[in-house]
Amino acid sequence: MDILELKIMTAGTSGERWADIDVLKQIPVVQILINHTDLRAVIKPMELPFTLLEEDPDIAEEWAGDYGCIPAEELWHELKEISGQADLFVCPACGESGCWSVTCTITEEETSVIWKEFRHNHRNWIYPLAYQFSKENYLAELEKLKSAF
Repeated sequence: MDILELKIMTAGTSGERWADIDVLKQIPVVQILINHTDLRAVIKPMELPFTLLEEDPDIAEEWAGDYGCIPAEELWHELKEISGQADLFVCPACGESGCWSVTCTITEEETSVIWKEFRHNHRNWIYPLAYQFSKENYLAELEKLKSAF
């Protein structure tokens, strides 16, 4: 089984570019760690070939895997049903998940929760990822998430 950890911090502490005023810096946001690794670090090398094709090579590496941490309350709403599509990040510039994000399909089984079918929400970028979490781990992380807001 994979291990999910939802690390909660403030937008100011995590250095979110979209949190450009003091009130936004206090919003609890979530860094998604799977097997002790930031999911953005897993996605970055997968995106680099795409960004090299679409962007100036000088900025392609900077743009690959460049996502903002999603607010805790928003992620909780995305994950609480334990089925369907979920946005996992926000645009690093504006803070909106619908602007620039990665989505996955979440399915619930008897003793586990599976994340699969990872895709970019505005590009035809598909990530060959799949994770299976114990339901106990998953629900404990959701409770931690809910208590953050």
